[in-house]
Amino acid sequence: MGRAIQASEIAARIGRTTREAIERLYPDPYDPAAADAGEIVLREWRRHTPSATAGAPRAGYVTDVSFEHLLDVLDSQDVRVHVPVMPGDFVTAATTVVSVWAPEPVTPQTRASLGAAISVANERHLALDAGYGARQLADVVLRALSPGTNDPTTADTCIGYLRDILELLAGRAMPAEVLRLEPRRVTVVRRRRSFEDWLDASFGEIARFAAANTRIVASVLTALEGVANEALRVGAEDRLRAVSEIADHVATAALEAATSERDRRIVARHSEAILAIAALRGVR
Repeated sequence: MGRAIQASEIAARIGRTTREAIERLYPDPYDPAAADAGEIVLREWRRHTPSATAGAPRAGYVTDVSFEHLLDVLDSQDVRVHVPVMPGDFVTAATTVVSVWAPEPVTPQTRASLGAAISVANERHLALDAGYGARQLADVVLRALSPGTNDPTTADTCIGYLRDILELLAGRAMPAEVLRLEPRRVTVVRRRRSFEDWLDASFGEIARFAAANTRIVASVLTALEGVANEALRVGAEDRLRAVSEIADHVATAALEAATSERDRRIVARHSEAILAIAALRGVR
């Protein structure tokens, strides 16, 4: 009982801190008209001159990317920059963290300074890396489901907080991939976590490990039903489709692992509830 209470407090703290980080890092409401074209932009850049690259200052986890620093270092106009890493990524000294296409040759000194725009630490920090909170909660679920622990109540609690996080994200705009930094017309394509990435980090691994536990499968599908309802509310058909896909993945694995007709009915009922939500927007 003491362990369960402690686990619930830890999960609540992680969930609350993650929600606060999302409120700060993802402040804008979902916009169906917003479109990311980062990969298209990069393909166009790569068709022309090769880029100058900078490596990470050291091995560790990216905790922040300073676009202000990039502007300070790049003193010419019409520079194009690709930042292929984001907070939460592990980098080494050989990892390319910045690529630059500039009208003039990039000096070795400038190239060395570019890497300093990427802050690296020994561990992830939730304040600027909200995905770390979801990863922590998912890890607690996986540990709770391990044979040596066998604590489905803790797993169920953490799934509830993951639901709260994803319901919030379902109605928020993801950070733009392409940034225009004034006044020198610097264009930046940055790596960022998509809504699908959030879904997979939260429930992808859990789905593989929980297939034989109908109670946890039902909890995951209930959580995804809540996320689907939020996506429906804001008209996010792409997100509703992503939720439907991962729900189908969860349900398919659970039905294959089910050992009784009762378990199959439970899984099918929860799965059908999500399909019914998706059908309201014509999503398949």
